[in-house]
Amino acid sequence: SIVKWKTLDTLLLNQNNISEISPQISELKVLKKLILTGNALKTIPSELGDLEKLITLDLSLNQISHLPPTLMFLSKIHNWKIQNNPIQYPPME
Repeated sequence: SIVKWKTLDTLLLNQNNISEISPQISELKVLKKLILTGNALKTIPSELGDLEKLITLDLSLNQISHLPPTLMFLSKIHNWKIQNNPIQYPPME
């Protein structure tokens, strides 16, 4: 259970062929760095927007087509990577 990791501040899961992120990720309240580069993700749970302490989020090199609007609530993000995804929503400018 992810609840056991409540004090985790860095989670590096790049290149693991992950296809889904559990909505329970929102339980990691002190998470500052989440790296999910090069997996098989197609969607991102809206609960990711609850990670108020998140500074670094790397979702590059996946198959994500939609980003949940809740990601706008991640006000502390300084390092945000989403390149090499077929993003359709919100439209990329």
